[in-house]
Amino acid sequence: MRVYFLLRGKFQVFFSGSVFANLIEKNIRLDGNVQNLAVDNINLKTARVKLETRYGQGEGGEVEFTSEMFYIKGKFYGRDFIGKLSVKGFPYWDDRLSATIFYEGDLSYLKGDLQTKGIGSALNVSAYGRKIGNLTFNLSFKNSSYQIVGKGNGFQVSGEGTITEKVFRGKVDLEEFSWKEKDLEISDVIGQIFIQVDEKKVNLNGKVEGKVKSEGLELLTLSEFYLKSLDGKLGGEFVSELKSVKYRDFELKNGLLRGTIKDGDVTFSYTIEEKLKGSGKVSLRDFSFSTQGKWQGEIKGSLLRLSYALQGAAKKFIKGSIKGEGKIRGFLVPVDASLEIREDKLNASFRGFRTQKGMLTLDFGRVDLENGRLSFGGASVKLNSEEIIRFSPAEGSFDFKARKAEIPAINIQGYAYGQARILYSSTSGFNLVSEGSIDLGKSSKLIRSKTQTTVIGNLYYYINTDGTKLNIAFLSKEPIEFRSRYLGTPLVGNAYFFGDGSIFKGSVNFTGNGSSFKIEAQGTERKLTADFSLERIPIIYNDANLRGNVLLRGRGYLETDYQNFRLTSELSLGGIVFVQSFPKQKKDRKEEFRERITLDLKISSYESLRVYLPEGYIYGFLDGYVKGKLNDPDYKIKFSLSGGELRYFNRKFHVKSGSYEFGKKEDEINLTIASSLPEYVVLIDLKGNPDYPKVLLRSEPPKEPRQILADLISGGGRAEGLISLGDVLASQIPQMGALAKGLERTLGTEVSISVSPQIGSSGELGVSTKISKDITDKLSIEYQQSSLKDPRKSYVGGEAKISSGTSIGGRINSDRSKEVKLRIRGKFGF
Repeated sequence: MRVYFLLRGKFQVFFSGSVFANLIEKNIRLDGNVQNLAVDNINLKTARVKLETRYGQGEGGEVEFTSEMFYIKGKFYGRDFIGKLSVKGFPYWDDRLSATIFYEGDLSYLKGDLQTKGIGSALNVSAYGRKIGNLTFNLSFKNSSYQIVGKGNGFQVSGEGTITEKVFRGKVDLEEFSWKEKDLEISDVIGQIFIQVDEKKVNLNGKVEGKVKSEGLELLTLSEFYLKSLDGKLGGEFVSELKSVKYRDFELKNGLLRGTIKDGDVTFSYTIEEKLKGSGKVSLRDFSFSTQGKWQGEIKGSLLRLSYALQGAAKKFIKGSIKGEGKIRGFLVPVDASLEIREDKLNASFRGFRTQKGMLTLDFGRVDLENGRLSFGGASVKLNSEEIIRFSPAEGSFDFKARKAEIPAINIQGYAYGQARILYSSTSGFNLVSEGSIDLGKSSKLIRSKTQTTVIGNLYYYINTDGTKLNIAFLSKEPIEFRSRYLGTPLVGNAYFFGDGSIFKGSVNFTGNGSSFKIEAQGTERKLTADFSLERIPIIYNDANLRGNVLLRGRGYLETDYQNFRLTSELSLGGIVFVQSFPKQKKDRKEEFRERITLDLKISSYESLRVYLPEGYIYGFLDGYVKGKLNDPDYKIKFSLSGGELRYFNRKFHVKSGSYEFGKKEDEINLTIASSLPEYVVLIDLKGNPDYPKVLLRSEPPKEPRQILADLISGGGRAEGLISLGDVLASQIPQMGALAKGLERTLGTEVSISVSPQIGSSGELGVSTKISKDITDKLSIEYQQSSLKDPRKSYVGGEAKISSGTSIGGRINSDRSKEVKLRIRGKFGF
């Protein structure tokens, strides 16, 4: 039996099946298929219907409806119905929301009210075209009104509304919510959003915190917003606290973003760490935008002051410029660049510049990109007027769609020679690959004037930055020769160094004539350590105060974090040293670099060290230490004397024993020298401060000190040198000692003291000590004290220079008699 139904245009039914009627029991049973069933534009396709109903007394019955997406079963009494509803994969969509619905619940139609209550799930939910995942929900529905509580991955939605009026009131609770679309990723979002939806109006307000990532940019934000949409026009305002702004390896914190939305335009301003400040505008109608601002702050150790402007229109074009200057490694670099992106083509230019720091001058050529063709104008580095290295101009290419650039060949000339290749991609960043050789002979010219050192040979190098990872290698393929004015013989050796960005290793090994110098180094990007050893290194030193020829050996350890250095070493030496005078103490140098060097050195001599002085020679052994900061170290060096020969008053003095100790806090001498006279041996002990030692004058067999002193100086000659015996012996005459100290306090420390023998008119042997001082270049005074009885041998006097050949002087003798002298020097034609 085939039946055709048409009920008031609501739906039409094509039915095929069986119909059974029991006229006695007054019931009808129907079982068949309904084809092409459509309700309110919802195509239910084919469904099976089972129906059993009674008529006559009390209309009622049972019905079961089964389709691909819906299952309904229940009982009806008149117009009322009670049963179950099951929905399997119903595709729902409107202009705001779409999803695939699954649902299980009760279904009733009582006294004109349609109701259902149950649980379900929505798959592939999209809101305004944005996919937000799946959710489960509890639904309570009556007529056109409903209440819903749904839970998804990281969020929960609850609220109520009506279907007919398209009204919804509710909220969304976010707890570590994540969402991703193309290059935009939102994660770890927490907060609340309140929603009000009417047929033509939408209001959203809330407070959320989370992370945003897009094309290398990462934001950690805390945002509050109020948004409204009326007839498709969006308005509102927002404030975002930027807790962290990170782009690749560059990171900023503590920023603020404010904005308003009105008439389809978003106007905003931003400040980050008081370094980046700017404002801008975005049109929601055509997605055109513009922004401008300033940057003033450091980026990876370089200070930049830049202003920028950027504008564009969706995917049609982007145009921008940046100007200012940067201080990069001490060089002041002007920045003037522009770019334009239009129809998948990028044109850009970077203006060339010249910058100078001290004796170094850097010239950097213009860089242009036009229609995929990349042009580099070359670069050079000069020291004073001499060119150290030159990079030749080169051509390259840029693929805008693939975001890749390449300059395949840049020639390098100068102190190094080779080739370089520059690559760029949006995934790996910039990459520099260079290979060649470094001329060490030319390169050593850079430090030769200070260290007077020359290295002869070539060093092969290979550099590959490989994005953010550095691969580097240096290798001497042929022997390297090392020469220095401080080195007694040239050393020949080899060197290598390599690193992969995380670990660096290297070695230097030089030998020559039984000498060797080795370094083994290893480090990371944060720390470098090096062990070194020296064996019989011949050191030569020569200046006005000191000359030396010694052999140095030892071992040590260097540690650095590239900011601070620590050197620990045990050094031992032997050889010959010539000391003409003790160098004057230099003023403390307060360079920052010296404050970052810490020393822990032990110094000794592995054999007797011979030291030649103006008055003779001494030999002995060295032992001491140097510790602390290089700018102000603590040190103590002791020279233990085992022999030597000094000459004073035309006599030989032999070093019996002693030591000379000098340190940061004080110096100390402890010396015994002896000289043989015809009848006895003179022994002189010096102890204490080397400038003012305590003197013990004695002899074997014993003699009176005055007799010993007179006999010593009767040999004539002077008693000067690094250990000025004449000055020391003057202290044995009480009057002279007191006078010398008084003059030093009055006139300063530059007082000249000399001791000499004298013979009186009666043949009497005596000793005289003279103290003199130059007050100015034209005025001097002197005092002489003699042990002779002649009053003219003891006096105080002075001399004044009138001109280059004329002077006038006078004396007051010990008997108060006076003398005046006028001295004229010149040529006279008598």
